[in-house]
Order: sequence, then structure tokens, then C-alpha cells
Amino acid sequence: MIGLGTWTCGISTPLVKDKAVFTISDDNGKYKISLKIKTWDIESLPIVSAKEFGNTLQVRVSGEIYKPGTYADSEMTFDGDELTGFIILPLLGKLKLTDGKRVK
Repeated sequence: MIGLGTWTCGISTPLVKDKAVFTISDDNGKYKISLKIKTWDIESLPIVSAKEFGNTLQVRVSGEIYKPGTYADSEMTFDGDELTGFIILPLLGKLKLTDGKRVK
């Protein structure tokens, strides 16, 4: 498994620039991701699929908490204690993850 730990990064939408803190953990061989962004504190994102490609992790989560019947896709590339990537959200489109750093 790649990217395990707690990470922080910037996320910019057309209306807001925010900071996200998320934790990627091993849940009996499956990825588990928790997320905190301003008013959202999600203990466990509903992961539909997670695929590894070298040091890149692609994750699809159910968008039910955001917009029923949708999915959010993300791609994170890890290089030591740094990450780059993006997330694609329903209605907002592709958002770049900036200044990604491991904090734990």
C-alpha cells in the first residue's frame, strides 16, 4: 500500500481556497481514507475502488454525501513526504491538490 499516513494539501474551487487534512490507512488490506475540510469531517470515505500505479494512487469514492448518484475521482502521486494530484468532484470539475505534505 502506498501513501499511508496523514497528509495536508490545498484545494482551490472557483469560489474558495481551502486546506484539506486526510489520513490514508490500511484497513485489513483495503484502503481507508478519512477527510477534514472546514465543515466536513468524514471518518471514512465510501471507497468504490483504489488502484496503485507505481507511486500513484487512484481512488474513486461514492459521491452520495455530496450529490446522490455520483462519484468523486482522485489521483495522488507520492514522492517521499510530498504529494501532487487532483480530485474530480461532481459540479466542480477537476481541482488541483497543491502543497501536499505528509504531517504524520
